Amino acid sequence: MAAVHREYADVALACFGIPAPYEVVSGDRKLVGMSQVRRSGGVLFSSAVHVDVSPCSVASALPLTTSRRKRLAHHLTRYAGSLADASPQPVTPFDVRRAFRSSLLALNGIKLRDGRWPQGPTVEEILDPQP
Repeated sequence: MAAVHREYADVALACFGIPAPYEVVSGDRKLVGMSQVRRSGGVLFSSAVHVDVSPCSVASALPLTTSRRKRLAHHLTRYAGSLADASPQPVTPFDVRRAFRSSLLALNGIKLRDGRWPQGPTVEEILDPQP
């Protein structure tokens, strides 16, 4: 039982590790990773999509032992995917941004402003403000 729990914990470290209902998948492979952090002041939602990078690279970036990293990489190979895996044509980050922008406008009438992100507090500062 403890081994199953530890393996699940390793998979849970990667937002692509566990497909859930209503997520974006291609076959059994999850294409969009989502996460959320809840604090008393609000909720932070985050998502990511791998365009052309192997999701297994996530395993190599995590502080795991070699054997745990190999197990996670094997799991991600089976259940995580990228747009390059799912699309018959090459997809670039620019293509993803353009599709997101046009979908927001077409479906909801939302137009994104051009420009750079303003400098502001970090995620850590928002989630754990110091007095």
